[in-house]
Amino acid sequence: MKKIVILLFNILAAASGFAQLTITGNVLDHNNEPIWGANILVKNSYDGASSDENGSFSFKTDEALPVTLEISYIGYRSQQIHIAEKSETDRLSIHLVEDVSNLDNLVITAASFEAGDESKSTHLSSMDIVSTAGALGDINGAITTLPGSTVNGESGRLFVRGGDASETAVFIDGMLVQRPYGSSAPNIGVRGRYSPFLFKGTFFSSGGYSAEYGQALSSVLALKTEDMPEFPETNLSIMAVGLEAGHSRKIDRTSFHAEGSYYNLSPLFSILPLNHDWEKEPSSGSFLLHVNHEFENAHHLGIFSSYQTNNLGIYQRNEYGQKALQQVYNQNYYVNVNAKGPIGKTWNYRAGGSFTFNEDDLQVDSLDLSEKENSGFAKMVVEGEVSESVSLKFGTEFQRYSWHQQASGLKRSTPVTIGAAYAEATWAVSKKFGLVAGYRHEYFGPSNVGFAMPRLSMAYQLSKASRVSFATGQYYQKLQANDYLKFRDLDFSGAQHYILSYQWENRDQMFRAELYQKSYDDLLLNAQSAANQDGYGFARGLDLWWRDRKTIKNADYWISYSFIDAERLERNHPVSAQPGFVAQHNLSVVYKHFVPSLRSQIGGTWQYNSGRPYDLPGDNRFNDQLTKPYASLNLNWAYLYRQNIIFYASVSNVTGRQNVFGRQFYENPGQGQMNSSPIVPVYDRFYFVGIFITLSADPTKNQLDTL
Repeated sequence: MKKIVILLFNILAAASGFAQLTITGNVLDHNNEPIWGANILVKNSYDGASSDENGSFSFKTDEALPVTLEISYIGYRSQQIHIAEKSETDRLSIHLVEDVSNLDNLVITAASFEAGDESKSTHLSSMDIVSTAGALGDINGAITTLPGSTVNGESGRLFVRGGDASETAVFIDGMLVQRPYGSSAPNIGVRGRYSPFLFKGTFFSSGGYSAEYGQALSSVLALKTEDMPEFPETNLSIMAVGLEAGHSRKIDRTSFHAEGSYYNLSPLFSILPLNHDWEKEPSSGSFLLHVNHEFENAHHLGIFSSYQTNNLGIYQRNEYGQKALQQVYNQNYYVNVNAKGPIGKTWNYRAGGSFTFNEDDLQVDSLDLSEKENSGFAKMVVEGEVSESVSLKFGTEFQRYSWHQQASGLKRSTPVTIGAAYAEATWAVSKKFGLVAGYRHEYFGPSNVGFAMPRLSMAYQLSKASRVSFATGQYYQKLQANDYLKFRDLDFSGAQHYILSYQWENRDQMFRAELYQKSYDDLLLNAQSAANQDGYGFARGLDLWWRDRKTIKNADYWISYSFIDAERLERNHPVSAQPGFVAQHNLSVVYKHFVPSLRSQIGGTWQYNSGRPYDLPGDNRFNDQLTKPYASLNLNWAYLYRQNIIFYASVSNVTGRQNVFGRQFYENPGQGQMNSSPIVPVYDRFYFVGIFITLSADPTKNQLDTL
């Protein structure tokens, strides 16, 4: 929820009609012929227009000068124009240069030719995430409203297209984040560690991603940190659940952003009806420092570091149905160092590394368990243009993990090393057809085994607004830490992706339909005894997404639907069956409405998942029972009290529906029968209120008439 005030200022003021500028002009090609349908947008806003048959455009914006215009059109190089004076806003003459190699612009929300990784991803701004009712400012919470994902409230992590939570890899500025979530007790959901406002871009890819990404069987969440701030800025958040404070400043070519937070759910839990008994309500604290430095020769160095701790104590039933105290104390360090810059005129490099230290101290009644993990990641990428229609990217990676576990005097530890090299070519065969071909090879140190991963994606432009694409590729991933601690002769599990996609898009509307098939192999079997990797499975389905910011004035809404058919034979499954974390039908409706007269934004989200399977002990059919469907209606409201003060309130699961995520079975001592209890959320209804204050030397952050 950090910097939510900045977000809501822009949303609310964009609809309020203060100090409007009118920007007019023409878009022409190199022969001075008009270009019809070019997109002209004010950077970091919704304001803009499309050129008409004469190449002309005209629109109004509430943004204050200076502004930057972004101009794009299929088959031409995108262009940016900086406007500092009001006299520069009238009768602009913009010339676009033809570019058959525009496959480099791979952002799904851009009206451009797309083939490759991010063209199959969904781009979310921090605005999209924090203004989604029910997400509560959590990146993962917002992504569950997108096609391909399933709500698993007992986990809080991402479950994508029939894959479990471990199959999604998270990267910050291209560097791996090994522990992107906090720690919790079994069946108690967690949140992501990082605020969406730390990032200028959030790219969620649900399959078929680039050869640059490895160790992810199902999806990739790639986060790009904010650029250097132009003005000093301080943010303060006062919430029912805690406090946050942050400050950003730029000194010459170096910028600093520091923030700290403290959360404690005790006050709120004392008045909410709860579904669990708590010994110690969840609390957490964090500190984060982000440093950027721009060198005179266009090279860039970034350092992103954080420390977080969280703890809780909860009573849960053990295998005999008795309530046992489970206490969790977690501390996590993460540091990310990255550099990028030019190599000559047409080539660039990206390099860096990340390190994670995570420690969980767990106590279950009188049993103490300690788990520690050290992980390191290093990466180097070189990319550039070979010709007008061909670009290349190649790189190398090294990963090392060390896991340590101690319980009742017993100690176990194991190191794992992974090396990788990859290459990828992007070829604009024509203005309507392009492809990306890549190859990744990984080496698994403990077993001295190599894994080949060819990948291919292609796209064909059907019209100015629509395209069809296909992607396929092989993906491998290491098993979970506990698996290597128990069994030393295991290596990777694999998945083959096939994706066929159609997309139609104009500036304010987008529709996407996607068919997919994933085939799993080398899954772990018999996880409690003589393990092997003879398991297998599949996931196939249909994803639909419609987003519309045009039909209803001052409104933005999207509708997503996913059908998932999945089965697995893995771990302790006696037969191939639908996993307990998969719901076949998943529907989300997200609506946001800006009300200028009330200086408010009002939002709502409705989510529905069909019942998920669970196994009834003694039943001849495995995982044949279903929970009742999951449904939740969430509402939020933001009010601009002053230019730099926002009041915010939200209610999650307004109806108080008692959702169930599964069942826990336990023995009845002396009775020879099994009893069960439902796996339920911490609360059936949750309330959030907060005040968000921004103090900035940037006048556009404090004056309503220039927002």
